[in-house]
Amino acid sequence: MMGGGYTTSPGSYPQGGRKPGDTGQAGDVLQETLRSEDEVDESYEEYVEDTNITDRQGEKISDRRDVLVGILDGNLAVEDSRLIGSFTRGTMTGPLKQDSDADVMVVLDADKHRDWINQENGPTNALRAIKRRIENDPRFSQTDVKIDQNAVKVKYHDSTIEIVPAFRYSEVPHADHPSSGFNLFNDASDGYAIPDTHGQQSWQGTNPRKYKQMFDARDEAHNGRVSGLTRAAKDWADQ
Repeated sequence: MMGGGYTTSPGSYPQGGRKPGDTGQAGDVLQETLRSEDEVDESYEEYVEDTNITDRQGEKISDRRDVLVGILDGNLAVEDSRLIGSFTRGTMTGPLKQDSDADVMVVLDADKHRDWINQENGPTNALRAIKRRIENDPRFSQTDVKIDQNAVKVKYHDSTIEIVPAFRYSEVPHADHPSSGFNLFNDASDGYAIPDTHGQQSWQGTNPRKYKQMFDARDEAHNGRVSGLTRAAKDWADQ
């Protein structure tokens, strides 16, 4: 070639011997970092998936709820019952063990159990009545059943069901409003009152439905990562 130029043969690269677009060692490090991040993400997703309870375990918890509510419904005026808490939010961790707890709220008829609303020690009396009825059932004669603050705990070998008695919030005029910084009640008929026996005898307002709606909205906004991270954090704490 004229003018002191030079030619290149196929397969040769004049720029320091690099292929066009080749960034050398820095590029290799970047590619390795990206591969490592992908492996970490994959490992994390697998770990989070392993912290979920199985469908069969979920069915077992629901079946146990039905049995316990059936016992109470035969002796008390039960208006409604529902699983609440971590079980419904997808933050209950598996595999199940004895201290894995699922919360069941049992809504009582206020007209039939008005004494528990008006009595000074009404919340404790309601908890004691639920505990006594479960203990008196022959199927639970060897089961550990105890009161723990606002719930009656029924311990199975692989999980615990916590039964929380409740009245509709509108039926308990002196129920304390939760100091959570946001409004849990859309109107007077919304929400429930549950026992507060920690430090004092009172009924405390709560709204599991509203809590779940807020949690689900946050979880959906982050592609389900909030529930997964919550399970992972619980699992790490148990290690």
